[in-house]
Amino acid sequence: MFTKVLVTVDLREESFGLEALHFAVEQTQKDNAELFVLTVLPELERPSMDYHEVEDSEQEIERAAHEQLEALVKQHVPEGIRVTKIVRKGGAPHEEILRQASQQHVDLIVIPSHDRGVIEGFFMGSRAVNVVRHAHCSVMVIRKPRKA
Repeated sequence: MFTKVLVTVDLREESFGLEALHFAVEQTQKDNAELFVLTVLPELERPSMDYHEVEDSEQEIERAAHEQLEALVKQHVPEGIRVTKIVRKGGAPHEEILRQASQQHVDLIVIPSHDRGVIEGFFMGSRAVNVVRHAHCSVMVIRKPRKA
């Protein structure tokens, strides 16, 4: 049914994103699909740092993110699955998710979502809501279980 699946992971909250990653892996195995694992790094603030310090910091953060994503995929994605690891930096995460989905021609996006409640979600917006609203393909939202 699906030929290309994009899953997003937040390396800062890896344990929560694992549920989405496991779902995406199951889907790719079931459909013999290709898997794209995406993480979007936040932009660094640049208040009083010298330009070279900021550039070095950004490169170090990006290098560390590549290593962390590589380790995550190695640990949780079985061999034999065609997988592409993508690290992007800066900008609104939902925009980068949509951009990658379009560029890679995926037909399913799997995204974890925090359940922050109706009011907070309405005023602050939600990465998952924005992806669902603007995606050109199907989106599976994996919700974080609510605490009892």
